[in-house]
Amino acid sequence: MKNHPKTDLVAIPADIHSGSTVALCPPRHPLPDGGQVSLSKYQWWLDDCWNDAWDKVEAMKEEYQATLYTVFNGDAVEGDHDNSAQIHTKDIDYQISMAVESLTRPREMSDEFFMTSGTPRHVGTSEETVARELNANMCGDRHLFHMLRLLTETDVLFNIAHKGNMGRLPHTFPNALNTLVVKTLHQRAKRKKRPPDVIVRSHVHRYATSGDNYKTQAFITPGWKLVDEYIHNLDPGSLPDIGLLVFICQEGKARHVWIGRDEYVPLEDEPWRRDAKRTGTPGSVSGGNG
Repeated sequence: MKNHPKTDLVAIPADIHSGSTVALCPPRHPLPDGGQVSLSKYQWWLDDCWNDAWDKVEAMKEEYQATLYTVFNGDAVEGDHDNSAQIHTKDIDYQISMAVESLTRPREMSDEFFMTSGTPRHVGTSEETVARELNANMCGDRHLFHMLRLLTETDVLFNIAHKGNMGRLPHTFPNALNTLVVKTLHQRAKRKKRPPDVIVRSHVHRYATSGDNYKTQAFITPGWKLVDEYIHNLDPGSLPDIGLLVFICQEGKARHVWIGRDEYVPLEDEPWRRDAKRTGTPGSVSGGNG
């Protein structure tokens, strides 16, 4: 085994939206009427990606002999909003139990586990219950952090919260993050406080980074939900990024890995052609405009 300096890993999954019919869901989860959730082929694919991601995090922890901090960055449940028909059940207690089941493995492999509060229209007060069930680290008398300032043993300071913004066009993706970095640096300098080394936001289900324009770097995490009717109406043709971010922290510096990049990519069905039988790709996820 290769010798590494003291290493901390900070894994940041987000936006699993338990209860949605187009998001991560534990297989065969019981429902209020005594039945069980039947996953679509898309959800089976997401489940495979989720399990593969945590296999990789576990391997990284072993390779680096690292302390693993996991921060679930909001939107653990889908809730019941906008008259959506794309939910498995309106019973929020069952959505909570789905979230707890999905997050149990990450919780068990983590040395420290945190949760931040997500979008009120999705989660209401349900995430506090999820965090309590998982025995997440506490913020005062609560298990949820609105914004988590985390300092690792390797001296990397994180600023982590759920709500983030980004442009809808590829060339504008980093703009909001660059603005966030500049505002944060100004505020911390004004207060004569140490600025964060890493800022992490979620919410939009797409990956973005401010790059190395500043010493402080900012990121938007990918998520674990495909496009539902609500998002399709807002931004037709958009596709989410699937996966999670892991930060490898050593000697006061952090580098990140997007687990899922170029791997957890929805496949497209074969295009319909008059002269060929259209069979599609088994287990694929339709997407794109091509």
